[in-house]
This record gives sequence, structure tokens and C-alpha cells, in this order.
Amino acid sequence: MQPSAVKAFKPKAGNILRILVSTTDKSGLAKLKPLIDRGSQIVTTGGTATELRKKHGFPCTDVSEVTGFPEILNGRVKLLHPKMFAGLLAEQGTMEHLDTIAEHGIDPFHAVFINLYDFFGKPGIDQIDVGGPAALRAAAKNGLVVVIDVSDYDRVIQEMCASEDGTVSSKLRNELIVKVFRCTSEYDSAIADWLEEQGRLGIDPFASVNLSSH
Repeated sequence: MQPSAVKAFKPKAGNILRILVSTTDKSGLAKLKPLIDRGSQIVTTGGTATELRKKHGFPCTDVSEVTGFPEILNGRVKLLHPKMFAGLLAEQGTMEHLDTIAEHGIDPFHAVFINLYDFFGKPGIDQIDVGGPAALRAAAKNGLVVVIDVSDYDRVIQEMCASEDGTVSSKLRNELIVKVFRCTSEYDSAIADWLEEQGRLGIDPFASVNLSSH
């Protein structure tokens, strides 16, 4: 039995697009301007929010304002919250899902621009991204516009702004979703390879982490 195809979400023309942005590589953030000019709401995390406001003068909403909960544990916990993931995973063509998130005061997301902690450049426990891959995979599963690669910003934003409803072509959407799953898979493989190598070298990668004795 073939798996069912991922359905694309198409917001109604005129609706405000709600976009989650959380980046380690911030070199493409200035390219978001056309989306902001058309009234999109940018929801973002600490370092990205600072860059958007101070360097580019872009309005944005902190994730903590959406969740009602501060970023804690040195940023380890910020995206991992029902108000974020329900907004990413609700099937926006399913009235039951829309009623459920509305009941809990949750707004849906329409697009995600996230890139991950640079584990490849600086491997280590603190460079293992948790919330980023989870949010990317959630958005990809739900057929949202999901962008992990900065080199894709130009064409994605161009298509979103050219469309009345802020969507992209099914061909581009599928290409972006495939890239998310390939990139997150490669990311996990790199982590596993590094941990395995540390074991072979007799190095405890968790030596600097305060582990419980029980």
C-alpha cells in the first residue's frame, strides 16, 4: 500500500502568513523583507529575534510570547511547546483540527525558515539541535513551506510573494520537503558517527554534562 501524499496547505488570499524563523546561519534574514512588507507575522527565537530587530529593523514576535513560557536551560527549551507544534502540525484543511487549536488559543503556521546548530563545523553535545529538527520535520509532514537551506531563500520568497495566497508550486514544495528529511537524516548520522568515534577513542562526550547519579 502506497503512503498517502502530503497535502499542501493553501491559506486564503489576503490572510496574514504566519512564519516561524529560527536560524544559526543568519546571512539570509534580510531576504525576508518582501514577506514582512506584505504583512506576514514572523515568530522567532532569541538570537534570531535580536538580529531581525537590531540589524534589519524587522518586526517580529518572540516564541516566548506565543507560548507564555520563557526560553530556559540556556536555550535548550524554546520551540518544544504544544502551542508551537500544534500550530505546525494541525491539518489546516481539517475543521476538527482547526476547532481544536482555536479552542486552545493556537494559531497555525504557514511557513518555516529554520537552519540547525552547526554540528558539522563544531561537533559537540551543545551543538546537537533538538527543537530545530523536530520543528522542521513537523512542518514538512504537514506540507508547509519549509526552508532549511539559505540558498533556497530567494526562489522560495519570490514564489510566495508572487502568489496571492503565499504558497509555492507543488514541485518546489516537494523539493523543499525532501531536502528537510535528507538534511535532518544526515545531521543525525553525523551525530551518531561522532559519538561512535568518541567511544572508540575512549572519550566520554558527556564528561562536561552534569549527569544524575541515578
